[in-house]
Amino acid sequence: MAKRCVALIFILLAFLCLAGVAGAAGRVVDEEGQPVRAEVHIHPAYPDFNLPRPLVKRLPAQHNSWEAVTDDQGRWTVETLLGDFDYNVWVRMPDGKSGDTQFTAKPGEMVKVDDIVVKPKEQTEQ
Repeated sequence: MAKRCVALIFILLAFLCLAGVAGAAGRVVDEEGQPVRAEVHIHPAYPDFNLPRPLVKRLPAQHNSWEAVTDDQGRWTVETLLGDFDYNVWVRMPDGKSGDTQFTAKPGEMVKVDDIVVKPKEQTEQ
């Protein structure tokens, strides 16, 4: 059993090396451009995720979604994304405000993501 677990870990690490690790950073702001403290959620942009669905389902949960918390300046960073994949980023605030954006992670690079502007629900649906 232990040998099987070690083998699976090596396979996953080899996959991550081949896919290339990437990072992303951005800011969350309100409609006036002021920084917002928030939880940021990052998910592969299905169906553009380039892995076959059975393989994606077998990846550990930390490779299907990532979370970050903004600092006092609204900045967030994630450094363990899989490269060459499209991602959706979204923020939902307790008061109902939300915002989202998309980006493509580049292997070995830190992608600067557009500011996410959180707006009331009725403004995000327009």
